[in-house]
This record gives sequence, structure tokens and C-alpha cells, in this order.
Amino acid sequence: MWPRNLWIAAVVVATGFGLATNAEAESAAGVKRLVQAAYARRDSAAQNKDLNGSLATVTPDFVFISRDGQKGDSKLLKRRLTPLFAMVQSLKAKSELLKFAVRRGQADATVKQHLEMYVINPQTQTPQKYVVDAISEDLWIRTRSGWFQKRMTAKAESATMNGKRIDDRMQLSPGPHQRTGQVTKKAAK
Repeated sequence: MWPRNLWIAAVVVATGFGLATNAEAESAAGVKRLVQAAYARRDSAAQNKDLNGSLATVTPDFVFISRDGQKGDSKLLKRRLTPLFAMVQSLKAKSELLKFAVRRGQADATVKQHLEMYVINPQTQTPQKYVVDAISEDLWIRTRSGWFQKRMTAKAESATMNGKRIDDRMQLSPGPHQRTGQVTKKAAK
């Protein structure tokens, strides 16, 4: 089965990113409305398993940072989400802004997301209920084309599969996972 944090990262990011227009983006209240609407479109895109729509408005240098400091970009997330969306039978997503601040063409959002989905277990071919609750700190930037999400930093997350808590860790990079200070056996030789 997929590691918990991979599901969380993939689904939370894939629930989409919305584009905001500059016309309404001059006031903090206007920016907040645009970003809230973007999260609503993101939730809708995820529920429709619209991968391209979900990732359409991230910046080219978008970065996801997991709780343990691993980083991934939108290309990696797209590769990881493709098989995930194929296994999802149904998905409900809800995003809520907890905090929001605008400063000099940037917006910081603290976002709570709740995701419920039924996924097919690849080994047993049976549906399993997967629930994720996550909080992230997101950075949005204003460009000539509107507001785009540049960064998502995971701050808290919990997940259950069929009601049981799961604690797997995600490995974003394709090679062996190392934390700072760790040395693999191969590297030590």
C-alpha cells in the first residue's frame, strides 16, 4: 500500500491550485477571496480526479516540503498522483483558511484540509476508506497572470485507513532515504 505521507502530499497538493486575477487582487480582502476561491476549485478538481486542473496554477518552481524536510516539485507530484487517482473510487475534499496575510505581492495562508476517499487496495482489489487531515503553510505569489502557489509546507497531518491510524513515511526522492547525518552502508564503504 502507498505510504501515508505520499498519500497526504499527493492528495493535498493535487486537490488543485486556483488562478486569481490581478483585477481583484489589490486589497488584502480581495486577495483572500481569490485564494479561497482557488482552494474551492482545487477541492472540486480533486473530487473530479482532474490532475491537470489540480496542478495547472502552481508556479514553475513550485516546491512541496514534507514535515521531515523532504522536498518535491510539481513534476514529481504529477508522477506520484497519476497512479493514485487511478486507484481512487471517490474523493471528498474540503479546504479551510485558518490564517491569511498579504504583504508585497505575496500571501501566506495556513490551510486545514480534510480529505475522505475510497481507494482500491492493489493487492486485494477491495475498497478502503482513507481519511487525511492536514495543515500546511502555503505561499502564494502575484504574477502578471494572477496569483499562483509557490510553496506548500506540511505542518501537521494525520491519516487513517479503515479507521486505523497509519504512520508510514513518504520518500520523495527515488534513491535511498537519508536524513542529515545518516550514512547508508553503500556510502560508508
